[in-house]
Amino acid sequence: MPLDKIIAHHRRLKAEAKTLPYGKSGYMPLVGRFMANEAMMNTSMSAARLALRVLPGSLLKPFSGAWGKYRELPIAPESSFATWYAKNRSR
Repeated sequence: MPLDKIIAHHRRLKAEAKTLPYGKSGYMPLVGRFMANEAMMNTSMSAARLALRVLPGSLLKPFSGAWGKYRELPIAPESSFATWYAKNRSR
């Protein structure tokens, strides 16, 4: 079952019917543009990894939303997956 295609289809129907939850129609296009910009995305991921390594969890918990309320925050990787893969793929 192509779950991703089903979810995308239903989200598109909700968007076309203008029944998206409050705010999503405003911020999701911004998120899309941000994620489409490779330099901005890489910079933000580097900043997030640094924050996870340096800042105490109590300062980061409020930014993890409902997902992080009852979970431990992950240990930050030293580098991005792309960097790790480029370094280790020849092994």
